[in-house]
Amino acid sequence: MEKLETALKRGISTKADVKKLLGEPNGYGHSFLPVMSGQKQKPNEIWYYENIEAIESRSSDPHVVELDVRQQILLIFFDQD
Repeated sequence: MEKLETALKRGISTKADVKKLLGEPNGYGHSFLPVMSGQKQKPNEIWYYENIEAIESRSSDPHVVELDVRQQILLIFFDQD
């Protein structure tokens, strides 16, 4: 996470910078975020990244497997100009 925070700068980094660091996103979307009174509402483009890792598996029954997983989700919002 530290590498991400130092490599990308809010309001400065471009989509190309993000792709260079993280690769192609797992998904795309758009969202309207709340705005202050008097501000114009505009859509934000969102890039979605995720990582799922199996930590441990165990089974006391041949038909049931318990699996511990860790899921990380990163959403990156871009201003629409």
